[in-house]
Amino acid sequence: MKIESIKLNNKEEKKEELLTHLRDFLEKNGRPPMQKDFMCNSKYPSYITYCRTFGSWNKALELLGMETRNGGNNTQYTKVELLDFLQKFYDENKRIPICKDFDNNPKYPSHITYYRTFGGMNKALKLINLDIDSIIKNGNVEGNYQKGRLFELKVIEHFEKESIDLSGNNFTHSHSDGICPSGHIYDAKSASLNTDRGVWQIKFRNKYKHEIQWYYIGLFDDNYSKLLYALRIPASEFKDSIDSSYMNIYLKNNYNHKYTIDNMKQFIITEKFINEL
Repeated sequence: MKIESIKLNNKEEKKEELLTHLRDFLEKNGRPPMQKDFMCNSKYPSYITYCRTFGSWNKALELLGMETRNGGNNTQYTKVELLDFLQKFYDENKRIPICKDFDNNPKYPSHITYYRTFGGMNKALKLINLDIDSIIKNGNVEGNYQKGRLFELKVIEHFEKESIDLSGNNFTHSHSDGICPSGHIYDAKSASLNTDRGVWQIKFRNKYKHEIQWYYIGLFDDNYSKLLYALRIPASEFKDSIDSSYMNIYLKNNYNHKYTIDNMKQFIITEKFINEL
């Protein structure tokens, strides 16, 4: 009996020592460890030791309340609690959270938890009007992406038939902004007026820009409060400018500029858009 008690204590001590290494990693790195962190690492026991001792790597993490790689931990969140985490992040950081903000972050549930509960983080954000489109429609267009997305939404709204929005939730990976009702690939670009120079500078950074057939160009006032001009231009019309990664459109033709509002009249479709935003 006495010998069994000693063996039990030694086993518990080993478990506690292993858990201490996990806590140490979290404190030093600001995130829960992954299996690869404990592979061939002389500072820590092998992850295989954790599997043998606790039954699996994730079970060891769960004992400390750490988020596991597949999004599970020993805490069951209600939908209200999950939405509160999103609101808390937004209030503290003044920006919309993205998936990587919640991955390997002990302060928040994994984005996988949101996928399993709501079908995705953006779907959860929509429920509390914190998705990017809701924020823009509520008048918040302070960030660069929000300014660009503002005109994308205007382009989508102006179509008389349903189009395909390729940006939206996938803005970091989409090769273009959308496909119009007629099946053409388009991109929406916008810029604010540089009042000192009287010019809008349109930038073309999309590496798939040569696949795009049409460009919608939104020319805003200096603080993005009003759309002054909207243009629809076939990509073939200004291939040289696209190749050089930017084009300048001038308000007036004072110095024989290549692109001005006056010489691009044939592409202006402002009447199809709502000027006051």
